[in-house]
Amino acid sequence: MKLHKYWVPVLCLGVCLATAAAQTKKLRVEAESAKIYIEPHKSSTVIGSVRKGTVLTLFDSGAAKKDTSWFYISFYSEEKWATITGFVEASLVSVVGGTPEKRSEEPPVPVQKQVPAKRPPQPPPKTTPPEKAEVKAKEAAVAVEKAEEKTAAAAEETARIQGDEVKLVRCTGEVKIIGEKPAIRAAAADDGRILLVAQFEEVLELNGKKGDWYRVKYPRPDGIVLVGFVNEAQVEVLSSSLQTEKPAAVEPEPAAVPAAVKAAEEAKEADLQEPPVSEKAAPTEPPAPEQESASAEETLGIGVRPLSLALNAGYALPSESGYDGGFAFGGDLSYLVNRNLAVVLGFYHYQSQTEGSIEGLSKGKLTIMPLSMGIQGRYPVNERLIPYIAAGVAYHFNTFKLCQVCQDHWEALGFDVREEVKNGLGFQIGAGLDYEVTDYIDLNLDVRYQIAKGSGSWSQTDQFSGASVSGDLEGLNFNALIIRVGAKIFLKII
Repeated sequence: MKLHKYWVPVLCLGVCLATAAAQTKKLRVEAESAKIYIEPHKSSTVIGSVRKGTVLTLFDSGAAKKDTSWFYISFYSEEKWATITGFVEASLVSVVGGTPEKRSEEPPVPVQKQVPAKRPPQPPPKTTPPEKAEVKAKEAAVAVEKAEEKTAAAAEETARIQGDEVKLVRCTGEVKIIGEKPAIRAAAADDGRILLVAQFEEVLELNGKKGDWYRVKYPRPDGIVLVGFVNEAQVEVLSSSLQTEKPAAVEPEPAAVPAAVKAAEEAKEADLQEPPVSEKAAPTEPPAPEQESASAEETLGIGVRPLSLALNAGYALPSESGYDGGFAFGGDLSYLVNRNLAVVLGFYHYQSQTEGSIEGLSKGKLTIMPLSMGIQGRYPVNERLIPYIAAGVAYHFNTFKLCQVCQDHWEALGFDVREEVKNGLGFQIGAGLDYEVTDYIDLNLDVRYQIAKGSGSWSQTDQFSGASVSGDLEGLNFNALIIRVGAKIFLKII
């Protein structure tokens, strides 16, 4: 058949394609660290970071052919337990075993076969006696075995160090946000609860480091300081007191390996897909002793309790002898402006029995309902105990009802008697104490002294003739000491 003349070109083409596919190029990181971006420019999102000596696989997919300053690569991330693909700057890497081919949009130039030049005949190599060759082979095998044992020991030590529990290391300094709106999390983990999202180029105070996460302080506009963790790939360290050093990797002594074995190892190294153990990334910080837990500081800085609703009850003690004390109850709505200042809107209610006097009110029941607005100066003693002082103004809604015995007496005499008390403005001063039971419930003790002057009027009407007389009540004193206890419920607002 005539089809056999196509077999040879087809077979050659298949061999060429298989050879090209097998020649996957490897890159080695030459800089101290290199960031992996999701797109070939520095303003894109950073998806990973590799250290010096890491071997990367070069993709020749054409994703970045127009920009020769970037390589499209992949590598296995031990931190995320997955293979990551992205772009790395070409200036930070070198090709293992050669130089990378320059990307170009020009069509490839066909390769012409070169006929190797004939070399002059060489003298026969010197031969080694069989006994000496056997001894050298044994020495080389022993040296390789010792080198492998030391390399395995170094791998075990590195794995032990990397497997230790990561602890928080205290440090101070400043970091600048370089990522695109990175999340500040409550825990040093990708699934940690998000406290807020930072802005690009914000400078934050550094408070510690835990693995690949920096602990930072974030001051809110209302004065509350959040404490959380941000990934090191999203920040640039401006200053830091953290001292880190890499544990020395154990490497075989050069003298223990013959030159022939060393040359064979270097030739084999060009085909490795991963760097040797001595070049693997070592922890950037030595194991530190157990530090104080960050939970207390994070709880103090959460900042999700600015608004609270308080319900309380107590007793009112009027300062005038003509008024009896009475049960008081009410509530407050407060907003925490910052750590030491709060605005409070309050309302409470109490009643007092009047004894009756010629110049004042007759015997009856006086009801006072002040609506107050004021401020609190708060001075936290610790994370749970917060004393405060308070001051403000109040508008008093007052009502008075003559006792039933008095009404019956005047009606028996043929008179209808009425007494009224006007509403009025007053002032309040006081102090209190909040004790935190949980993150959202506080116990509250409040002592308040109200200053209020009142006035009113009276009228007396003859039931038979209809004649009426009236007058004013002046100089009424409604000052009282009010003691209340209750609970505050904090509303979660971020």
